[in-house]
Amino acid sequence: MDRWKRAFSWWGSGALWLGALLVLAFARAFPAWSERYAAAVYPLLVRTVGACSGRFPFSLGEWVIYALAGSAAVWLARLAGRALRRDWRGLAARAGSGLKKILWTAAVIFLLYTFQCGINYYRTPFSAFSGLNVRPSTAEELAALTAELTETANALARQCAPEGGGPVRLPFSQREASLLGVQAMEALGEEYPALRGYYPPAKPVLFSRGLSYLDLTGVYFPPTIEANYNADAPAFHIPETICHELSHLRGFMREDEANFIAYLACRLSEEPIFQYSGTLTALIYSQNALYSVSPELYAETAALLDEQIWTDFSFNRAYWQQFEGPVAAVSNFANDTYLKANAQPEGVRSYGRMVDLLLADYRARHGL
Repeated sequence: MDRWKRAFSWWGSGALWLGALLVLAFARAFPAWSERYAAAVYPLLVRTVGACSGRFPFSLGEWVIYALAGSAAVWLARLAGRALRRDWRGLAARAGSGLKKILWTAAVIFLLYTFQCGINYYRTPFSAFSGLNVRPSTAEELAALTAELTETANALARQCAPEGGGPVRLPFSQREASLLGVQAMEALGEEYPALRGYYPPAKPVLFSRGLSYLDLTGVYFPPTIEANYNADAPAFHIPETICHELSHLRGFMREDEANFIAYLACRLSEEPIFQYSGTLTALIYSQNALYSVSPELYAETAALLDEQIWTDFSFNRAYWQQFEGPVAAVSNFANDTYLKANAQPEGVRSYGRMVDLLLADYRARHGL
């Protein structure tokens, strides 16, 4: 029995990995099953695991990461201590024990990821629930969308402009922003039944600048089913990011669709800063797409931007430039690899596919 236990302590974690990988392979092969899971089972996890973690006023996932990093640091320090004392037998024993804990911890986290995130990547896309006709569009249609977003963003920028000048700021606390994000998503759920359900509030990360170094405005943490956002980022990012991360709690994991869902939610919000955040984010994507097909049309619409928007763009550029470096580059590479491994073969470029949904929405609203 003792021999079996010792053997299981090594290969048991591998069995968890294999089981999780088989579940993901099954989800990829049978998207109808993935949709049923995302629509019926995953919401139960949000109402239990997500509700429990939601009771904490801080990001529980962030502290889980700190605890794991601290444990790893202590383990390495003890290994170094035994090496300095030339206690090779003790070093080998502690190294083996620590390695088993790492393998089991990684296996459990991957298993939680599989059932609380991974399966959802293979569900029916949100575009199928939206009723929108997504199709190729002309440069003129893209220019018309960009012009409309520019006009809307200009009007909202004048509403959100601070009295003393400078970039826009949130007119309420981070806690209030999180609750307003929940309200916006609940309102959107009235229009799209696939988005109805329980939303625990999104949470600002305590060490938000750490996310900035990783070039991230938000992150969904599957083990605790938490939506987290970078509270240190320029203010116009925050409302859209909150709604973006909350959309993952409805099982829509594709980044392009989460961006579009966030835009729709912000558009429905009664708060001008939410409307501005969603519109400005959509405008950035449409501008980038327009520039790639017609720099001349891009220049025409860019010339119409309100001065407040240029102020926010300038502040945003300066903010992110201070974090450029190898950490951000590695983070982007890891994110790109992660997306490609989860049915988003275009990698980080998949964010640009949001424009197709924006164009489909534009045509639906204008009866085109």
